[in-house]
Amino acid sequence: MSSAVVKFIDYLNQSIEDIKQDLVKEAKLTRDRGIIAKKKDVIASIGERSRIVRLLSTPKDEWDKLAEVFIDFNILSDFLIMSPLKTREQLQVILYMLEKNLATPILCDEADGFDAPAIENFEFKTMTKEEARDMIHSMEYGRLSTADPDDLTEDEIAKYMELKQFIDSNPLDLSYLKELHRNVSMHYFEKIDSFDYDDVRAILCVLESFGVPKNMCDSFKYYFEREVKKREPKEEIVIVRDFHKKLDENRITEKEYNLLNRELKKYFDLDDMYMEEPLTIDMQIYCVSLMMKMRIPLDTIKKALKVMNRNNKNLSDSVNPIVLFNRLYGRLNYYSENEELVEAISQIMNFFQEIFICSNDDYEFWKSMIGEELEKALTFVPNTYEYEIEEAKKLI
Repeated sequence: MSSAVVKFIDYLNQSIEDIKQDLVKEAKLTRDRGIIAKKKDVIASIGERSRIVRLLSTPKDEWDKLAEVFIDFNILSDFLIMSPLKTREQLQVILYMLEKNLATPILCDEADGFDAPAIENFEFKTMTKEEARDMIHSMEYGRLSTADPDDLTEDEIAKYMELKQFIDSNPLDLSYLKELHRNVSMHYFEKIDSFDYDDVRAILCVLESFGVPKNMCDSFKYYFEREVKKREPKEEIVIVRDFHKKLDENRITEKEYNLLNRELKKYFDLDDMYMEEPLTIDMQIYCVSLMMKMRIPLDTIKKALKVMNRNNKNLSDSVNPIVLFNRLYGRLNYYSENEELVEAISQIMNFFQEIFICSNDDYEFWKSMIGEELEKALTFVPNTYEYEIEEAKKLI
């Protein structure tokens, strides 16, 4: 069990206690002892939390004895969003629950499903509905179904027969559910160290089909794609030096140099390391491409970029953070191996989902939140200028 799952279980248990305490306080204030029974939605919320805790707390070596498949990922997602877990940790919890499901015998091709909520409408004679629910969701029913009848008491046999009658009379078509789990197994769990971008798209499609909100899936996409990117061969900065050596084989004329320098001076004075106006990231890349054509040494190009970025503070302060994020997205994504940076990008994407559906009154709030998170994200971008240099090479 990962630390993220433990952290989430602790959060759910604490939230259950907090809800119960709030109910008791409300009962005391209103002097209405029956108020707890009236709060059906609150009681249901406690039940949902308790069920998730029970399933996540089940040891892995007992998963194959469970007769329950968790499908309420929309509810799980809501609790994860309310929790203090980071995006990466939220994804770990969801994948853990899916892994548990895959170990459940009921998802085997030959297994039949049953409609568990139908318990509420079934009249049990040998047990209460609560006992029936506990026996089905725990290992008890599995134990009774595989035990030798001679080893069971009359009471156990009677309960087993009634439970079997309930299950047989309430069949459920699990073909779609099985297909979804087959897909997530095939595209993720069976190739956890080798999945590619196509697999990522398939995994996200499954998560959305399970009810995981799209904004969460968009955030998870960064983590999956980062793992794919880690396995791709990376170009070292020495490639840029080799690139300059290749250019040196065909030296430019003085006239060509002067023409390039004249174009560069419109935006940046290389001799004085000065610019009159702040430059956008696209203009910086354009200027770098001009310097490369002029055979300017790499160290000098980096010094110029340092000046450009230092003088860009006023530009960042004056531009709408939503526009600025769109401009800088390529640069941020280039360095997405940094886990903290990925977390910040994911949070910004979550804010974008909010800003698209918010009222005019809330727009300024979400815009400021994007601005604060973007400022935080930029602190994780290294000052190596590899992104600008690599993009400039494409313009030559």
